[in-house]
Amino acid sequence: MIGVFVLGAFGSIKIKKTIMNIKFIDSEICFMNGKEALYFRDNIALLKQIEKTLSKIGPQKFFSDPDQKIQRDREGLVEYFFISALKKLTGKDWWLLQPKDNFPDFFLMTINGNPISIRLDKFELVEIPCRCQTFDEMMSIIDAKLNKGYPENYHLLIFINHKESKEWVNLFNQKIKNYYPFKAIWTVHLLFQNEVKIYSSVVNRIRPQPILHIEVNFNDKKLYKQQFMPNLMNKIETKNGTFLQLKPDVAKELRKAFLKIKLKKIH
Repeated sequence: MIGVFVLGAFGSIKIKKTIMNIKFIDSEICFMNGKEALYFRDNIALLKQIEKTLSKIGPQKFFSDPDQKIQRDREGLVEYFFISALKKLTGKDWWLLQPKDNFPDFFLMTINGNPISIRLDKFELVEIPCRCQTFDEMMSIIDAKLNKGYPENYHLLIFINHKESKEWVNLFNQKIKNYYPFKAIWTVHLLFQNEVKIYSSVVNRIRPQPILHIEVNFNDKKLYKQQFMPNLMNKIETKNGTFLQLKPDVAKELRKAFLKIKLKKIH
C-alpha cells in the first residue's frame, strides 16, 4: 500500500490509500489506478507533442492558455530542454512520466539491464517568468518552494525564462545556502542568437556541489537519434506508426519502482 496524492482545491493535498495498478496502452500512455498518464516520453516524443500542439493552436495560445493539457505541453518544453541535456551528457536516452495529477510534476526514469532495475526520480518544476523585475523576486518564488514542505527525495527544476537568466544563475549559486528539503536543485535557461532565435539551452545542477554544467546545441543531430534496447522493449507496428513498449518483465519492475516510492504530504 502506498499514499497517492490528489491536488485538491486551493492547492491542498488529500491523501488516500490504494494499491498501485498500472495498465500500459502504448509507448506513451498508461493508466495508473484508472487515471490516464503519459509515460515513456523521451526528448524526441516531447518535441513531437510540442510541435503538434503549436501547429494546432499557435504560439500565443500555447504560452498563455490555462487549459491543463496545454499547460502540460508547456511544461514538456522545459522537460525537453532538461532531458536533452542529460542525453548529451550521458549519450543515453532518458524518459519521463507525466502523471495526470499535479504531484509530482514529472518522474525522471532511468532503466538498467542485467539485472533489470528502474529508478524514478520525482521533480517539481517552477518557472521564473520574464515579468520578474529583480533577482529578489526570483528568490521569493524559489523560497516559497523551499518552504512548502516537499519530501526529501524531490528534485527542484527551475526554468529561468528571463533576459537576465545567465546572471541570475550565477547569483543564485552564490546566494543559495540551505536547499533542504530538496535532494538536488537544477536550473534551465536559454541562449539566443540576435536576441530572437533560440540556438541552445543550458542546464546546471546547482546543488549539490560541484556544479554540473551542460550546454545543448539544438543542431546536434545526436540529440534526435533514438536508441532501441531490444532486451527491454518490444517494437510494435500499428496503423498509426511504430512505437516502443516495455516488455512484461520490465513493466513489472516499473510497478515495483512505484510501489517503493514513499510520498509525504505537502503543507
